[in-house]
Amino acid sequence: MLNIVCVFSENDDAVVEAISRIPGIKIVSHEYSWDSFLVWAETDAPSPDIIIGDGMAYVSSAEHDMNRSAALLDIIRTVRFKRPETRFILIFPTASAEDRTLISGIAVLGIYDIYIRDEYTIDDIESWLKKPADIKNIADYLPVDERFPGPQAEPRGIKAAFMDSERKIGKKPDIFEAVSASGRAVEIRSRRLYTVYSPVPAGKTFFAVNLAASLAVSGRNTALVDITGTGACTAWTNAVGDPRIGAHVPEISMVVYEKQNFTETLHINADYIVVDTPSYGAGDRLLRELLRESEKIFVVLDPDYSHSLYASRNFLSVDAKRALYILNKNIENLEIDPEEFYAEMGIKFAVKIKFFTELYNSIARGIPLAVEDRILRAKILDLFDWGR
Repeated sequence: MLNIVCVFSENDDAVVEAISRIPGIKIVSHEYSWDSFLVWAETDAPSPDIIIGDGMAYVSSAEHDMNRSAALLDIIRTVRFKRPETRFILIFPTASAEDRTLISGIAVLGIYDIYIRDEYTIDDIESWLKKPADIKNIADYLPVDERFPGPQAEPRGIKAAFMDSERKIGKKPDIFEAVSASGRAVEIRSRRLYTVYSPVPAGKTFFAVNLAASLAVSGRNTALVDITGTGACTAWTNAVGDPRIGAHVPEISMVVYEKQNFTETLHINADYIVVDTPSYGAGDRLLRELLRESEKIFVVLDPDYSHSLYASRNFLSVDAKRALYILNKNIENLEIDPEEFYAEMGIKFAVKIKFFTELYNSIARGIPLAVEDRILRAKILDLFDWGR
C-alpha cells in the first residue's frame, strides 16, 4: 500500500477521487494549495511514499515575498530536504516548459517525476505512481555544464599554491587548531582545502569529522570547518567530550557574499582544511566556490535516495582525480547495481566501502572517532590518498 499526499485545487476533486480508487493507493492527505501543503509538511505527520501535485495549484506569492514560480520552488525545496525519502510527482501544463528556471530548479533537487502535459488520464497517473521515472525524464531541464568550471578552468586565488604546498608531516598539531572568525587574522599560507558534500543525509558529517581527525592525528596541522548552518560538526565533536577537538564555524554570510575566495575568509592557522558543507542545491554559490578551490571533493552518496544520483552528476565537470564518490551502503543490500549506477552517471570510479556503513550504523553504540580508533583512521587515510 502506497501512502499518497495529493496537492490539487478544488476544481480537481474528481482527479483525487480517481486516484483514491487505484488499487494499492491510500490518500493520507489532500491539500488544496501549495501553502497548505507546506503547513502539513512541517507537522510531525509520517512522511508519505509519494507526493503528487498540480504545479498550477494555488500558491501565495505575496505571502512568500517573491513571484509565484520562486515561491513554489521554495516550498518544494523546503519539503524536499525535510522529507528526503518521499518521491515527488509534479504535473505542469506545456506553457510551464517555458519557465526553465522553475523546472530546472526542481530538477536540481533530484525530482525526476516531472510531467509536462496539458491532458492526462487516470491510467497515466497510475503508471507514474507505480513506475518511478529516471534521470532521462528530466534530462532536457538539467543545468548546463558551465555552471561548474571544468578541470581546465583558470585557477583562482590561492588555489595554484595548493598544488605546490608541502605536507607538514611529523609536526605535532593541536587537533583541529582554529581561532574564531572574529579573531585576529593570520598569514595566509599554502593550504589544502578538502570539501565533503552530500545532497541528503548519507553520513557526510560523520566522514568530515573522521577525515579531519585522521589527518590531525597523522601529523598534519588540520582544521575542521563547519558551514552546514546546523552546527552538525560542533554537535559531533562536543559529544566526544575531548577538549582538544572542536569545529570552526565561520559567518556564512561573510563566506558567501563578501570574499572572492573561500579560504580568504577563514582566520585559521592550518595547512589542511576539511569543510563540511550544507546540503544545498548543487547550484549554490558557495558550493561552486568550493569546487574551484578544493584539492579533492568527497561526495557521499546513498543510492536509495534518487536525488543522490543527479547530485553526483553535478560533479562530473570536476577533474576525476579530485572527485571521490563514496557509496555509503553495504553492496549486498543495494537495490541498484553499483556498476550500473556508476555507468549511468558517467562516474569513472567510486569507492565501495562496506566498512563505512558498518561504522556509521554503530553511532547508536557511541560515536566512533578516528582519534581513538586506529583501524578507522587507517581506512580513512587510505581514502584520502586514493587516486593519487
